[in-house]
Amino acid sequence: MKMAETLQSLDSGRYIHPPAGRSLICRKQLVPEKAHWNRMVKNVLRSIKAGEMKKIVLARKKVFTHVEEWNPELVIAAMAKIAENSFTFFYQVDAGVAFLGRSPERLLRIENGCITAEAIAGTRPRGKTPADDQRLEAQLLSSQKELEEHRIVADYIENRMNRICTDVRMETREEILKLKSVQHIITRFVGRVQGNSSPLEIALAFHPTPAVGGYPPDEASLYITRNEPFRRGWYASPIGWMSGQDADFAVGIRSALVNRNELHIFAGAGIVGKSNAHDEWNETEKKMDNFTSILGAF
Repeated sequence: MKMAETLQSLDSGRYIHPPAGRSLICRKQLVPEKAHWNRMVKNVLRSIKAGEMKKIVLARKKVFTHVEEWNPELVIAAMAKIAENSFTFFYQVDAGVAFLGRSPERLLRIENGCITAEAIAGTRPRGKTPADDQRLEAQLLSSQKELEEHRIVADYIENRMNRICTDVRMETREEILKLKSVQHIITRFVGRVQGNSSPLEIALAFHPTPAVGGYPPDEASLYITRNEPFRRGWYASPIGWMSGQDADFAVGIRSALVNRNELHIFAGAGIVGKSNAHDEWNETEKKMDNFTSILGAF
């Protein structure tokens, strides 16, 4: 099926269903392995304690190798069926190669000279019952570690808004965004664009935020480049559209790269002073759930 036909079927609600039956996945690779991840977190905590940085977002991935080539159109069709408030994106690079996902995070929207930007950081899983879900929500909003992680992002975005906009205001403060597998703290800002910056220039002024990189941003980006065991590529990049002076960009998280017979699923976790490696590993596992939940169909 052509990509245009796939997108048409997604818009109409007529989804393609992956074939049922025995899974043809022949290998799963963790990059990094758990022991390596623990060492990475320990090293970040040492740098934070030394005052070199306040936060680093470490990423990891799972690589699922299929006996045949993955069909990226079937993968995104299965992802599109997930009921949650998020951005579905699909970037076809080549035949059998695509970057795709379901991102909960808007980098920014520019509409009629007004910018909306979001800070999303701080995570807990969803509960198994409504009462359990409320308990985890209350735990999230009362956690000093999660609030610190979130406020580093929110302060950064507010600072960028004040550089680019007039009439900046906080539209919502530290509310809860509930997704299928996880819930996050979210703060939204709005303001009016000043000057003649293009949407791309404005996006570059925000990206990468401490929600996907760290703080200070330059030091965090250098640290990630030197220490993560793989290149992120499109993972966590802005993805969206521009038209004249309007634009809408999501952040390319909760994402995967389909590369022929390999499916690379990415997730990251923000490391601050009170983080621990075990909890951050479990958080990334939950963030991958949207993808891993559909793999049995392949």
